[in-house]
Amino acid sequence: MSSPIFIVGSGRSGTSLLRALLNAHRDIHLGQESGLFRWAGRWPDLDGAGFLEAWSRSPSGALFNPEPVQLAPGAPKREAIAAVLQARAARFGKTRWGDKTPLHALHLAEIQAAFPQARVVAVVRHPVATVSSLGRVCWSSGSALADSWMVRQAWEALQASPLPLYTLRLERLLADPEPALRALLSFLEAPWDPRVLEHHLHADFDADPRLPWLVGAEKPLRPYVPGPVALTPAQVALVEAVIPPQTMGYAPWQHPAGVSRVGTVLQELGRAVGFGLRAAAGRPSLDPARLDAAEGLRWLWSLNPRSPPPQGLVDQTLLRH
Repeated sequence: MSSPIFIVGSGRSGTSLLRALLNAHRDIHLGQESGLFRWAGRWPDLDGAGFLEAWSRSPSGALFNPEPVQLAPGAPKREAIAAVLQARAARFGKTRWGDKTPLHALHLAEIQAAFPQARVVAVVRHPVATVSSLGRVCWSSGSALADSWMVRQAWEALQASPLPLYTLRLERLLADPEPALRALLSFLEAPWDPRVLEHHLHADFDADPRLPWLVGAEKPLRPYVPGPVALTPAQVALVEAVIPPQTMGYAPWQHPAGVSRVGTVLQELGRAVGFGLRAAAGRPSLDPARLDAAEGLRWLWSLNPRSPPPQGLVDQTLLRH
């Protein structure tokens, strides 16, 4: 069996783009944010079939819309996860399978236990740019402080990875795609395929729902040009206080000297507390017998009041079943 491939990192760091690039390869198809390992840990007592039945009614399963699979009675979750991801790859005539779920960065030990030969690719991006981008999606906290902690948590988990890890910097990939992708495919033990340089012509975008924050990955590769971020200078300073760019191998972001963070810390702390209260108040049941995909999706897409949820996407997602 070929080694499965898992793309991890922080949300808004470039994981969707890398998935699209690899899915243009003639042999590779990676699932879109299945969250399989995140959900597997919530239901330790379920066997593979029970797990898949419950997962299919979770927000992740509803968005993934898996192909039907056959499991032997009592098959473990590991076989269920492999079956789902292999079936998705087979749908597109691909033999190399895997998944892109950024928060699987927090589940690398479970991935190792299930698939010891797995290849893991971590995509990283300057933390200021990542936090700025997170603030524009409806499932984020809406707080630069809380989002900075999420980026830091993912980075620290990557540093403790029990599996061989390939770290790919988004900025370096965009600056010179071919050598970056050649090196990555060598790590993955996959042959070079020039189609990865034209993913917009070859990747399988129709397999996934049209999530607004993912469609940017469908555009042709463009040279990396650092641009302004949707953060104030004080917010930038706050992000860099939570996760210093130097710890990730980046230079500090440019902002005026002597910026006061006091008022910004209080404001962002208030937003973080509000996020926690919203999440706790509306959190849907995780009982596998009571899962409701619509309820879970509406909750997920209501977390950031500063960014509206995608119109009609809950109903569109459920109609696919």
